[in-house]
Amino acid sequence: MRLHAGPAWFRAKFSPYPASGGTAFGLMIGGTLVQGLALSGHLHFIGDGSAEDIFMGQFGAGFTYYLLPAEVYASVMIGSGSGSYELLGERFETANGVTYNAAIGKEWRVGGAWGLGPGFQFWYSDLPEGSYRAGVFALTATLH
Repeated sequence: MRLHAGPAWFRAKFSPYPASGGTAFGLMIGGTLVQGLALSGHLHFIGDGSAEDIFMGQFGAGFTYYLLPAEVYASVMIGSGSGSYELLGERFETANGVTYNAAIGKEWRVGGAWGLGPGFQFWYSDLPEGSYRAGVFALTATLH
């Protein structure tokens, strides 16, 4: 299980607003296939918390490879996602589209089976109403 949260920069072409900053958070749950390789399901969100209320969510599946004993990881994921925003008091939502996510990070063991460290994620979503790109610098906590 891996949790992550941190600042994000994104461009939501499905909305009329320019590129923006916000906050990302998410969860991955899975299991080890062979030493160093895990399969997981993921759920990720990014929101800007402003009056525009731009929001993007995605879920899917992916693989994470751990370079041991360095505790460095790389993940690739594919899934489905959608976005939304507010304009003049009206809420607009996109249809679902294909989402891609790649991540790299480093962890340090902090006790027992827990690892803690920084990570970087890149999102790309191909939605019918326009694409979505995001970069996220996150603090990750992983239960091995």
